[in-house]
Amino acid sequence: MNKDVIYIDIEDDITAIIGKVKDAGSKIVALVPPKRAGVLQSLVNLKLLKKAADAADKRIVLITSDHSLTALAAGLKMPIAKNLQSRPEVPEMTAPEVDEEEVINGADLPVGEVASAMAAGTGTKTLADTMSKHVDLKDAPKASELATEPVKKPGESLAKKMSGLQSKLKIPDFTTFRNKFFLFGGIGVLVVGFLVWALAFAPHATIKISAQTVAVNVDQSLTLDPKTAASDPAKMILKPNVQQLKKSVATTFEATGKKDIGNKASGTITITNCDSNSSFILTGGTTFTAPDGHKFTSNAQETIPGFTGSASACRNGSGTPGTKEVAVTAIDLGDEYNVAPAAFTISGLGGDIYARSGAAMVGGSHQMATVVSQEDVDKAKAQIVEPSSSDIKNDLKKQFVGDFLVIEDSFTSEPNTPAVEPAVGQPAQQAKITIETTYSYVGISRDDIKTIATGTVNTALQGRTDQQMYSLGDNSATFQSFRKLEGGTFTGRVTTTAYIGPKIDTKALAQQITGKRFGEIQTIVNQIPGVNKVDIDLSPFWVNTAPSVDKIDISFTVANGL
Repeated sequence: MNKDVIYIDIEDDITAIIGKVKDAGSKIVALVPPKRAGVLQSLVNLKLLKKAADAADKRIVLITSDHSLTALAAGLKMPIAKNLQSRPEVPEMTAPEVDEEEVINGADLPVGEVASAMAAGTGTKTLADTMSKHVDLKDAPKASELATEPVKKPGESLAKKMSGLQSKLKIPDFTTFRNKFFLFGGIGVLVVGFLVWALAFAPHATIKISAQTVAVNVDQSLTLDPKTAASDPAKMILKPNVQQLKKSVATTFEATGKKDIGNKASGTITITNCDSNSSFILTGGTTFTAPDGHKFTSNAQETIPGFTGSASACRNGSGTPGTKEVAVTAIDLGDEYNVAPAAFTISGLGGDIYARSGAAMVGGSHQMATVVSQEDVDKAKAQIVEPSSSDIKNDLKKQFVGDFLVIEDSFTSEPNTPAVEPAVGQPAQQAKITIETTYSYVGISRDDIKTIATGTVNTALQGRTDQQMYSLGDNSATFQSFRKLEGGTFTGRVTTTAYIGPKIDTKALAQQITGKRFGEIQTIVNQIPGVNKVDIDLSPFWVNTAPSVDKIDISFTVANGL
């Protein structure tokens, strides 16, 4: 069955609650009282509420776990539920427990019996004997003592009368008394201290005013220079905070390249000069060609001496030619370059200059091996999994110490040249590639953005003495057209929206609402021109009026984006 749920405000009286019950649309009405509602702690109020509900054909269910309220509801047989989901039940009234030892049955102690016992002064049955059947006379004289005690004569001294009583009195334990004194004294101090804190220090009020505002657009072009000593917001030149983070990723791969890693043949060739009696320079790398076409190059620059005597004598063998032995190496690998002694032609030289090897070239060989190829490197590079950019960005943002606005468009990643080990062309069965990437982010101090926005807002407030700044818009600032220039300088634009609204003297307002209740504070603040809404928080929960001025915080929020 449907039910209406009514939440009782702490300031509602019984008349207001009865009105809400009568206005309920459902037959079953669940009342949810606050913990501090004293209006329902009255049996008279509960009877009035029940009577009004019965007259309106409504059934009331109290949603509470308060023991005192539950006890009152039990007397009126009003249903109770611990929460809105619990099943309502009528609580039972419990009778108070009484210790049987404390009950004296008057039927067992008739007045006539007591009187007869008192009248029988000469019998053996004394008054103490009769009463001891019904009352435990702890520490009292025994019945035999009372029966045999002689009648005291008038004029007996007071000291003699008290002597018997003093012997039966107990001396109090001072240690127990002292411990209880300190215990209850300490509890009292704590209670007093709590009350002082609760009433003098704990109360606090937070007032958030939402007002109708006017938007002020902020749009400025900026130059970000990491080399500048300090920011100059007036000139729109700011010193950015650039954070960098290096991450390396690596992977291994199989080498599949093939390469001949044999040796080149080498040897010596003797140069004979019968062409000039002057020496000349033979540059390194000069090519010598064997009769079978295999080519060799000189290893270093050499000086070839001139002949002595006449040129004809040198050519017919009677003169002394200039000679020089030159070390040469084959231009390629292979044992086919191990050529036998032969005459060689010299590239770029002719005439009576001769070249001949005195011994065979040696050391040339072929040896095919698996090496790292560039194709292997490219494939491995494509298979490397780069770190998540979101994780990198989060790590970079954590490096900013202070309050900075990070420019999202400034995020860059610059990979370095991959490091391959062994290098391309080197023999290997397996190789490793490592790529180190440098990531960077650029941030701007929030204070610099606030200074820029303040300048724009101050311009908008000129001549408007009834207005004040509500928001500089630094939390919603965006950066556009971000670009990195040569030399490490950056440019871009910052845009945001600031807000101005009605001017409110917070100190005067705090003094005005001091000591006022919740509803009174709402009325006072809502009467201020331009106020759209007010949120009030009185704490702790037992505070129901605004505390002193120094314990009231007033802040402003933007009510609209117009």
